Amino acid sequence: ERVGGTSSISVDVRIISATNHSLNDLVRKGEFRKDLLFRLNAFPIFIPPLKERLEDIPPLVENFITQYNFDAGTEIKGITPEALKILSSYYWPGNVRELYSVMERACIDVRGDYIEPKNLLRFTDDYSLYTDDVVNLNEVRDRAEKAAIIKVLQLTNDNKSEAAKKLGISRSTLYTKLKEYDI
Repeated sequence: ERVGGTSSISVDVRIISATNHSLNDLVRKGEFRKDLLFRLNAFPIFIPPLKERLEDIPPLVENFITQYNFDAGTEIKGITPEALKILSSYYWPGNVRELYSVMERACIDVRGDYIEPKNLLRFTDDYSLYTDDVVNLNEVRDRAEKAAIIKVLQLTNDNKSEAAKKLGISRSTLYTKLKEYDI
């Protein structure tokens, strides 16, 4: 019935839902309604997490870039092999939604034709801190430090004073590091 209406309107509805929890386990614990499970579980499709199907990353990335170009009127040509390697080495706890978010942010950040590793690392801290060509301890430490600063800035909504406190450094040291790491 419409809000304020007096007559019922017949509708034919199909619901598509997703979860990363076992609904059967939740029903057993009393945390999910059994009758709702029966209604939702008419045709289950089990899709493995993105970390188990890394071969899907390149076409997904290409699709996200194409969609972003269409929506934003940009002309990003693609992603560098190095950046794609970073995406393929990440464990993706947020699955495709997280990949989409990372790609959208990278598309916003990119200043050239191609998304590069620096466009990805500004928004994430869990990517591999080193690659096959970077094993120098100082470089790994710098990457880890930069990732930690980025993460704390995200957690504090870019509040520099609060971020410096959480990092255990002075505010002026934080500003020095922001400049040093081009954050």
